[in-house]
Amino acid sequence: MGTIIPTRQRNKRDWMKNLSAVIVANAAAYNVTPLQAGSLESAVTLFSDALDVVLDPSKKTTTTVAAKNAAEANAEALCKVMIGAIRPNPDISDELKLAAGIPPEVKPMPVPPPSQRPAVEIVSVAGRTVKIAIHDSGSGTRKRKAIGAASAQVYSYVGETYPSDPSLWQFAGQATRSGYEIVFPDSVAAGAVIWVCAAWSNRRGETGPVSVPISTNVQGGGVNSPSLKIAA
Repeated sequence: MGTIIPTRQRNKRDWMKNLSAVIVANAAAYNVTPLQAGSLESAVTLFSDALDVVLDPSKKTTTTVAAKNAAEANAEALCKVMIGAIRPNPDISDELKLAAGIPPEVKPMPVPPPSQRPAVEIVSVAGRTVKIAIHDSGSGTRKRKAIGAASAQVYSYVGETYPSDPSLWQFAGQATRSGYEIVFPDSVAAGAVIWVCAAWSNRRGETGPVSVPISTNVQGGGVNSPSLKIAA
């Protein structure tokens, strides 16, 4: 809020006088009462007159500077109240805000759910721990997320053929980096076929399309380079 008001004395006065003039001329449009508009006008006028005094070397004294500082602080405080009331008000048009020297608020655009499927690769299998890499399918690198993606939702399934029903997949966790590990429980037999897929998610938790499921086999121990089965 404070950065809207110029810091240089003369520029500050010019900005305040403009704010006061447009509000006095059209107080109703700014949702300001005549009493509030009059108080602002009086405060700005007092500051302007006090500034003229100190700008005259022959009149600049400790007393006149103190009076100017007090008038300036009072006028600036009222201006900040006006900014706080006018700037976020959706009923006041951007044109009116700009005429008063108050830039409209810049509202961030919502980030939609990612529209691309991620690419998922199985890096290694160590016992029941499966390490995967998730990245933008069009980037050609294992480290890059899709535009608008904050993380990836990872899912797994144990069985010879993965299901088309999304509710049958097990949520395996949220990956914030390219590398992610899934640890399958002891109840999953050695050699069992496991499937993995993922979907990008934005910061609001909205997900995009799911990747093509890929599979490998849970091993009994050791690190293996899995042969991947990629679904058609």
